[in-house]
Amino acid sequence: MHELDSGIICSNGPCWSLDGKTLYFADTGKRLIYAYDYDTASGTVRSRRVFTSFETLRGLPDGATVDAEGYVWSCEVYSGRLIRFDPNGVIDRIVGLPVQSTTSLIFGGPNLDIAFVTSMARPHDNAYHREREAGCVFAVHGLGVRGVAEPRFKG
Repeated sequence: MHELDSGIICSNGPCWSLDGKTLYFADTGKRLIYAYDYDTASGTVRSRRVFTSFETLRGLPDGATVDAEGYVWSCEVYSGRLIRFDPNGVIDRIVGLPVQSTTSLIFGGPNLDIAFVTSMARPHDNAYHREREAGCVFAVHGLGVRGVAEPRFKG
């Protein structure tokens, strides 16, 4: 193990570009998703830059994944939305969900075309405690995009 970065408030949503050369990483506390140049041979990063900011959005960046078109999907926790960003960090699409406390997502199903979204059962903010579906996993169909198979951790 080795440290990739420091000064992070709350780490979330690590995922990689399709070619594996860019690491996307959310610092939820800073309301930012960063992009780093990633060296697949050594596992090191360099050239941290802001990929996108959630400053003008309702929620915070949480779990994320990259689809087969190279777009980044992020769960906007405390707003109940999935946000798809183009490779330049510009919002491409927003998809509403039935709970505010969305946490992460991954594409699955036989064709990798279903977004599975997790949610918190008990968010730290009790404003959402009455959500009947809080803590559920949601299957979002009909997005018109596919995910990519996630690589297995080699240990």
